[in-house]
Amino acid sequence: MRTQGLIFCLCVLIVTGVFSCGQSGDDDASTPGSNPGPIVDLATSRGEVVMNTANQIILPGYDALKLGLEEMVTTFDAFTQTPDSEHLAAARKALKRTWLAWQEVAPFQFGPAETVALRQAANIYPTDVDKVNNNIAKGDYILGAIDNQAAVGLPAIDYLLNGLSEDPDQVIEYYSTDGFAANRGRYLKDLVNHLLEKVTRTLHDWDGTSDTYLTTFTSESAFGTDVGSSMGLIINAIDLHFQRSVRDGKVGIPAGVRSAGVSRPRATEALYGNYSHELLLASLEAYKDLFMGIGLNEKDEKGLYDYLVDLEEADLANDIRDQFEATLALVKNLNAPINEVVETDLEVVTNIFLEMQKLVPLLKSDMASVMGIIITNQDNDGD
Repeated sequence: MRTQGLIFCLCVLIVTGVFSCGQSGDDDASTPGSNPGPIVDLATSRGEVVMNTANQIILPGYDALKLGLEEMVTTFDAFTQTPDSEHLAAARKALKRTWLAWQEVAPFQFGPAETVALRQAANIYPTDVDKVNNNIAKGDYILGAIDNQAAVGLPAIDYLLNGLSEDPDQVIEYYSTDGFAANRGRYLKDLVNHLLEKVTRTLHDWDGTSDTYLTTFTSESAFGTDVGSSMGLIINAIDLHFQRSVRDGKVGIPAGVRSAGVSRPRATEALYGNYSHELLLASLEAYKDLFMGIGLNEKDEKGLYDYLVDLEEADLANDIRDQFEATLALVKNLNAPINEVVETDLEVVTNIFLEMQKLVPLLKSDMASVMGIIITNQDNDGD
């Protein structure tokens, strides 16, 4: 009996030892069939998002905007020298292409763009028509002055090319036989050169020398989650721009949802060119591409969506992606400028606003929270 008991104890010890060894092996990443997968280095993941955003979205976006403005300089020179229908059409097309290009970089108004006050120089609307005309009449103005913020940029150019008259022949007369034709042509060219100067400086400061903002922005020391980190700057910038300039500026204010219940159709973007709905679509598509990590070359790399997955927040990532798609679906159904739809079918525009509003807590609260990003753009709107 003693012998049998001894044998039994030895068997128990052997089995227990084997089981213990097996548990130890489960923690070893080299054990075949038992590796739960690599542990994600979140700092590295953030770095990949920042690098992709800077090199494949921000810089190419500013490059495209600069090229668009350079094309405008050429076409505006040709138009003011030979005001005719062909040159007017070319100038109008150049403006629209550049305005669409602006949507790609509009969210990134930090760093060099903030230094030169690029947003204020590019896209303050509605434009102050009286101020524009007074500047032209006087022939003496400082475009960078604060009191000229609503008389410069793409909206002011829109007025001068598309808003002087609905008749193209009449517009041509304003640049040929009108008493202020010379001043008007000079103001038009000054506007585009003023904006080109701002964009050129922004792009240069981002990536023009060896010691650039890009170097700092993509350095490992900037891959944290604090307010001054690159990820912190990106999240705060896209949150601020989406709420104030996209949701409110493009939709909410014209519809009256964000303007005390009083619709303001003439406060739409590209009021005179009649393509505010196209600019809204371009803006939302740029936002979705940014979230997914898709560059201007359409190459899909590391984006905020992927970083959320790394944080084990795939459900939230999918919710945000799906909400972008739901919002885009409504905007794609617009077949007229927003100012016209506000007057003919306000409910359509209101529904777009409500769909966009669903994105705000997803981006501002849920995404920022799980990423550990502090939102400093508190606008007290109850989001």
